Amino acid sequence: MGRLCFKPGYELKTLPETEAFILENGHLPGVPNEKEIKEDGLDLGEMQRIQMEKIEEMYLHMIEMNNQILDLKKEVSQLKEENSQLKK
Repeated sequence: MGRLCFKPGYELKTLPETEAFILENGHLPGVPNEKEIKEDGLDLGEMQRIQMEKIEEMYLHMIEMNNQILDLKKEVSQLKEENSQLKK
């Protein structure tokens, strides 16, 4: 399945990439860290834009996961049917 995106060229990080970034940097990609906020302050409009982007990214991941779950359910159903046929 191809990557979902809201606009062409948008690069959605995979969850493992995001996890690695968080473990290395202590914050989400694209979000200012604590030091930057303390030094430069917080632009509420920019922060709201960043938060909306992160919400959209979460939805893209949830949609992808849901599609994977549906595919797995279908595969399990098919395997159960094949197993049932083999038992006969």
